Amino acid sequence: MTMSALLYDIRRPGSRLLIVTPQGSRATLHDAGSFRDMILEEIGNGCRILIINFEKVDFIDSTFMGALVVGWKKITSLNGSLVLTNLNDKMKDTFNLTQLDKKLTIAETVAEALLLFKAKE
Repeated sequence: MTMSALLYDIRRPGSRLLIVTPQGSRATLHDAGSFRDMILEEIGNGCRILIINFEKVDFIDSTFMGALVVGWKKITSLNGSLVLTNLNDKMKDTFNLTQLDKKLTIAETVAEALLLFKAKE
């Protein structure tokens, strides 16, 4: 069985701001490595506000969550921020059970995430 690669819609509304929207219903171990590498490259290129919009994702596994944590650790070490948006109830429960909701910033929508940064200016 071959797995198709998870595609991403990437928007750069500012020089240091990146919004990434995974375009598949499942974010799993099959995509975690390439996702991690992509966000680390963007952080290395100067991204300091990274919004991951999960509006099209129904399921996220622990390996993909690990890739998010790697990105969060890197960007926060550079005084940046990573925000997750549009998590469904199942995904929110998973982040709650793993207590990652205490570390990672979670916003309901991309607009709400953007407001978080406007408030800090």
